[in-house]
Formats: sequence, C-alpha cells, structure tokens
Amino acid sequence: MRSATTFFTCLGVLLGVSQAYAQGQPEPPPPPPPEPSPLQLATGAANDPTAPAAQGAGAQAGPDSPSPTGDAALAEELPEEPPVDEDRDEYGRRDGMHGFELMTLRGALSRASVDGDSDQGIGFLLANRSLIFGASEALSYRALFAGDIGGGTGGFEGQLRGEAAFGLQTYLSGRHGAFLRAGARGEMLGNDVFYQSLIMLPDAQLGYQHMSSEHGFEIGARAGAGVAGRHNVGEFRRALGSSIVYGAFLNYGRDSFEFGAAWVRIDGQKDEPSSPVDILDGAACISGELEEPEVPVALCLDGRYARGKVQLRNGSAIGDANVIYAGVTLGIGGSTTED
Repeated sequence: MRSATTFFTCLGVLLGVSQAYAQGQPEPPPPPPPEPSPLQLATGAANDPTAPAAQGAGAQAGPDSPSPTGDAALAEELPEEPPVDEDRDEYGRRDGMHGFELMTLRGALSRASVDGDSDQGIGFLLANRSLIFGASEALSYRALFAGDIGGGTGGFEGQLRGEAAFGLQTYLSGRHGAFLRAGARGEMLGNDVFYQSLIMLPDAQLGYQHMSSEHGFEIGARAGAGVAGRHNVGEFRRALGSSIVYGAFLNYGRDSFEFGAAWVRIDGQKDEPSSPVDILDGAACISGELEEPEVPVALCLDGRYARGKVQLRNGSAIGDANVIYAGVTLGIGGSTTED
C-alpha cells in the first residue's frame, strides 16, 4: 500500500514539473526569409524589403498572400501561348466552302420588246439550282449549275446554265484573300418569246473571297472570249459570234439567306449589228426547316434583264430589244457553309 502511494506521488511531481517547464519555454524563432528569385535579383527587388513580391502580370500580393519564389515567379510572368488552330495549315491558311442547292417548282414571266412592240408569256417549270465556291489551301474553285424544263403560254420553255473555274488562292489572313481562276461558262434559255445563249471560253476570274463558319462571300471580275451565242426576240435574230466578254459577279450566303448577282457585256463583234449586248442576273433566297417532317425549304426570287440590238432575218430592219425574265421558286434546299 505504501509503495503504491509513493508511485502516484512521484508521478504527480513529474507531471507538475513538465507543465511548468512547457509554460516557461519561449516561442520558436521564425523561419529564415526565402531566397530571392532570379526575377527579383534582375529587378533589384531583393534588396528592398518593402517591395511586394511579383505575382501574375504585375499584381501586388496581399499581406496574407504567400509570394511566389524561384521558377514559379518566372512562370507567372511569361505570357500564355495562344491556342493552336488545328484547322490551319503550316502557312496559317484555312479551308472554307459555301454551297447552295435547291430542287423546286418555278413560275416564270417572260417579256420582250423591240422598239415598243412587246410579247410575253407565263410558264411553269421544274427547276434545279446549285452553287459552290471556296478554297482549299492554295486552290480556289467555283461551280454553278441551273436546269429548268417546262412550258406555258410562251410554248416550250427551259434553261441550261453552267460554269466551272479553278485557280490560285492567296491569303491576307487565314479567312480571306484574293483569287485568280480560269474556266468555262455556257448557257441557253428561253421560249417562243425570247432565246439567249452564250459559250464563254476561257472564263478568267479575279476577285476577293471571305469565308467563315457562318457565311461565304466573294466578289470578282471576269473576262474571256465569246465563242458563240444568240440574242433572239420574236422574229428578230442576232448571232453572237466571236466576241469579247467581260463582267462582274457577287455572291453572299449564310444559313438562312442567299444572294447572287452577275453582269456580262458581249462586245467587239464585227458583223452588224455590232453594238454590245448587256445581261444582268440576280437572285435572292430565304430558307428554313420544317418541323414535321424535318425538311429544308427555300423561297427564291430571280430575274434577268438583257438589252441589245437585233435585226430581222432578211436584215431589212434593226431594232433595240429588251428582255425581262423573272421567276419565283419554292422547293427543297438551302445553304451550307463549312470552315
């Protein structure tokens, strides 16, 4: 019993001594300051105890914020590398394409006059339209097709038009630049009221193109040789033989809207009448998608105006001819843009 009392007495004395020793110990000294980083050594901030540590792009650290040191400070000062655009090639160019396609029913009005005497017709046709232009690296391209067949008060009526050109694309940046292309162009269209045709070979094109994920745009000038053609109005005729053809074109399209315009002048003919023939074409479309069933639809308006002198078959009279050919179409189709 005495031994147990002595043990617990010694244990209490030891605990009291250890507590008194712990309360009398001073606080441990603070850790030494961190070594200056290479950036601080370069700017002289290591010798200025009041200078804040560099953080991020020059921001000052708060009183409780730890300061970056060493390689961490240098890494925060370096600008981030721009993201890599995987769509660009080694020269910074981007591929881009815009296309429009439409299968439709078309109602058309044709009106032609020679020196005030006019004739007109109304027709209904099955029609197809397609257009594509764009660039792939250093290659620029453009292709167009139109085909109609039907009839009406002006008799049998139809249209067949096509063009294709390929060439070089230069870039002012990854999305836009100038192009130089060469190809061929041909068309024939009309009814008993009028008839026009033209074969253009070559068809040289020079212009500017801008492509993005939302739209396609190009504008250009063209020039070439007219190989053969016709400009007929009623009983009046005109053969477009060897000639010089030049003009301009513009196309703009996005998901729900399409617009195109073109002008050509056929000039430099030797046979009478030798005055130029001007042809102006234009078209505009809006498109969307039906919910039930899910089908893309488009509504388009198109028109052509042509003027130029014509003569009777026996050459006894020459007159000024004007042609208006307009239509409205409703069908399946729309625009596509890829970037």
